[in-house]
Amino acid sequence: AAAAAAAEEEEAVPDAQKQRVDLVLTEIADGARFYAHVAKDDTLARLQEKLAAACSGAPLAVTFEPKVGTICCARFSQDDAWYRAKVLKRDKSDFTVFFLDYGNSDVLPAARLRPLDPALAISVISAQAVECRLAYLVVEEPTPGTDGEEAAIALGTAAWGQPVVARVEDRQAGVLHVTLFDAAQSCINERLVSEGRARVAKHSIPKRAEPLVAGLRALEQKAKSSHVGLWRYGDVEEDDAHEFGYRKAAPAPAAKGGNPWKK
Repeated sequence: AAAAAAAEEEEAVPDAQKQRVDLVLTEIADGARFYAHVAKDDTLARLQEKLAAACSGAPLAVTFEPKVGTICCARFSQDDAWYRAKVLKRDKSDFTVFFLDYGNSDVLPAARLRPLDPALAISVISAQAVECRLAYLVVEEPTPGTDGEEAAIALGTAAWGQPVVARVEDRQAGVLHVTLFDAAQSCINERLVSEGRARVAKHSIPKRAEPLVAGLRALEQKAKSSHVGLWRYGDVEEDDAHEFGYRKAAPAPAAKGGNPWKK
């Protein structure tokens, strides 16, 4: 029975039978990874009302200095609103936090942090930002001036500020691996590959995904032949030399503030 179940798991699933989710992007991490909200879900709006009420009182009598890993309330520097956040790092008097319901980060002083009401804990109301990856695509880090930055810009141009539909290809460790479609039902994954903004993964491809990946590889071969995007100097998978422009330096520290790839 177990063998039969495993074999069934490896069988390709027709696209029409795959789950589809309406999303609205909230943060772009790179050209193949982003965070999003499920469209038409009012859970977040109700949560934000409760956070505003819980944090609107007078300043704390004693400074709240949470440890790394603590989930708390954090007042975002760009709009002064309160959000649930996880402390990622402390550097003297500054705290780097990750906003669990949006997917972005900020660096804040202790005065902009408060304990989280247990009634609003993640165990009670789950994180509202859904982490997603474009299925079976590979991009470089979005360091300024690199192909990775171009990939992030291309994803933002295609998907930011509009409703999109995610067809779920796989789930791994809480991350949705998706094929993304814009409002006109144009496939964003295919567009990024065709424009030479993203490469197709070569390893760890499950059998059930082989038909999907085969189609992407055909588009990738056309992009290579046309020398577009990251293929403009030839096959980047044959020559890793830095001088050809598709290998990048180590990522620069992320700037405080908004996401530069949002359009």
